[in-house]
Amino acid sequence: MSLTKADANKQGWEDSEFPIVCETCLGENPYVRMTKQPFGKECKICQRPYTVFRWLPGTNMRYKKTEICQTCAKVKNVCQTCVLDLQYGLPVEVRDKALNLKSEAPSTDINRQYFAQNLANKVEDGTGIYDAGKLTPESRDMLTKLARTEPYYQRNRAHLCSFFLKGECTRGDGCPYRHALPTESDSSVKQNIKDRYNGNNDPVAMKMLNRSRAGHGGSLAAPNDKSVTTLFVTGIEPEITQDDLKGFFYVFGDIKSVIVAHKTKCAFINFMTRTSAELAAEKVAEIGLNLKGHALKVVWARPKPQGKSEQKPAKPIDLNTIQPPAPPSGKEKVKYPSQNPSANVFEMLVINSNQRRPLLISTGFLFFCICFFFWPLKAPNNQVALSNTTYEPLVHHPNLRDPSQPPAWHNTTRVKAAFVILTRNNELDALRKTIQQLEARFNHKFNYPYVFLNDVEFTQEFKDLTSSLTNAETNYGIIPQEHWSYPDWVDVEKADRLRKKMGEDGIIYGDNLSYRHMCRFESGFFYRHPLMADYEYYWRVEPSVEFSCDLDYDPFLYMKENNKKYGWTISLIEFESTIPSLWTTVTSFMKENPEMIPQHNLLDFISNDGGKNYNLCHFWSNFEIADLKFLRSPEYTAFFDYLDRSGGFFYERWGDAPVHSIAVGIFLNKSEVHFFNDVGYKHDPFMHCPVARELQKKCHCSAEDNFDLTPNSCMQRWTDIRSK
Repeated sequence: MSLTKADANKQGWEDSEFPIVCETCLGENPYVRMTKQPFGKECKICQRPYTVFRWLPGTNMRYKKTEICQTCAKVKNVCQTCVLDLQYGLPVEVRDKALNLKSEAPSTDINRQYFAQNLANKVEDGTGIYDAGKLTPESRDMLTKLARTEPYYQRNRAHLCSFFLKGECTRGDGCPYRHALPTESDSSVKQNIKDRYNGNNDPVAMKMLNRSRAGHGGSLAAPNDKSVTTLFVTGIEPEITQDDLKGFFYVFGDIKSVIVAHKTKCAFINFMTRTSAELAAEKVAEIGLNLKGHALKVVWARPKPQGKSEQKPAKPIDLNTIQPPAPPSGKEKVKYPSQNPSANVFEMLVINSNQRRPLLISTGFLFFCICFFFWPLKAPNNQVALSNTTYEPLVHHPNLRDPSQPPAWHNTTRVKAAFVILTRNNELDALRKTIQQLEARFNHKFNYPYVFLNDVEFTQEFKDLTSSLTNAETNYGIIPQEHWSYPDWVDVEKADRLRKKMGEDGIIYGDNLSYRHMCRFESGFFYRHPLMADYEYYWRVEPSVEFSCDLDYDPFLYMKENNKKYGWTISLIEFESTIPSLWTTVTSFMKENPEMIPQHNLLDFISNDGGKNYNLCHFWSNFEIADLKFLRSPEYTAFFDYLDRSGGFFYERWGDAPVHSIAVGIFLNKSEVHFFNDVGYKHDPFMHCPVARELQKKCHCSAEDNFDLTPNSCMQRWTDIRSK
């Protein structure tokens, strides 16, 4: 940072190269791009011009910009954007209360310039108002408990769309505002930035301070329900174990159990008695709970919810005063308590010995009739549920081996197939882990070869450390320059300009040229490489992916014997901003080449209206097993060349996944496409894990994390198409 002094009129103006912002405001995108506007605005604290930075923290976030100058930010050690403390992520008022500081900023314009100059001098001298040495043990403990230890990126979300709340928004997915119903966190009080900076009348700070005071004075007050003997602990990190919690709480009394859930960072301490739980709560409220350097928060567990129509307990009945019911008179109809709407259903029903046997016989006969009636319906219902859950009948599933038959890998028949891996030398470690899993789960039994492709020469280290992981053949090739560069018909200046704009708009991989070369290569050139000439099928593999299920059969042989042209395991929605004109280009191709489009294809999977629009569904092509004759066919060749000539791979950011998927949709029928449900596969952040119990026996993944069950998956669309 520098203060402009050459011009007397600009003396004290700030010119800086990078903002002072917290990790939350900066966002989770490691490739964030910023715009810089020197002297773009005046600081909202000292009212001197400063350099304004503006950036997009991530996808579906709102643009952020600096609000105060760096001089004011450094003096109070706060973020230029959110004006929260950089060390603790807390409002200034909370931190200043702990430091026992008072704001020195003038409230009028008279001395504002003099105050601003003093601030600049303090920054240049390395001093400031904020001094961490003034922290007492009590205030340090308070700050540690209230501090946010991890970035809270939800704070950067786009604002709610007011038109959506009225049901009037017509922009759909293109709307820059958030389409959601407001929650309690969305209705926060408007804050004045000067009050926030000076630590005065900050509603967020007041809320946190009140919560802190309650924490030392009674937030751990025992609930009225005496049956509650459990304390709820949050902030549990992976290094904090069950024994650590027991070691702290056992001194207060006998513990029934300690339940730790690291996934949700919480734990439950269940005491045997209420007294022990109260002693533990009082001690935690007094001294806090800090384990292995982590400040944990402790509250009482919530009492079990009581129903609104809670029934009173049954009245005690003196059995000695009860007389057996009088015999019926013939005229009067017997009315038992269960037949009387006004009777208390919790009062004891007395049955004499003469009534007990007929009643038991009738009950048993009724139970038998119910079972007999519903038993025939059980099997068909279960079959329907199984079909909907596992997507595929498991009676003759290829991965469920018949014990009476020899293992599939004993069959020496092999298909001309290979694993195809597009990778770089610096991805060696991640790729080795993937190959180890692939070998352990499948290929050590079948020994299919590997083809490694790169746009530069592979190092000898790369070759040695990959070939050592398998007994199969390994081949290493360089991508031809014409397959990894701009084609002659692309306007390079236009492509660079549009790529830069997509990056500024925050589109994923929007400004990445290498990613575009990769998508174009995977769409239309990898199968033309000389190393692929002798193969009929391929299995695409990428570094860092995980395989979690054993494959005890040959998927290549299965594809060939069953006339399958394309196999996949994850389907999802594409980012529309990356392919705005792709479908228009596809429809033009279909109109110009109607003879290439078969009548019974999978168009309904990629379009909800008969081909007028693209529904964005695609197969995630980082895993695919396919017949190379399909990609080498005249139809697909013409299709790719048509797309390539339009320049969309460079003017926009067309991915190989939608290109392959659309080709599958318009050229193949559903019998030629196979869903590999039995392949446990993860490519961050999505995972496919089989949900059928028979297949789960071969896997180590959790079916609860299956991406197929989420709204962004196109699995339901595939299931509907397949059942037609």
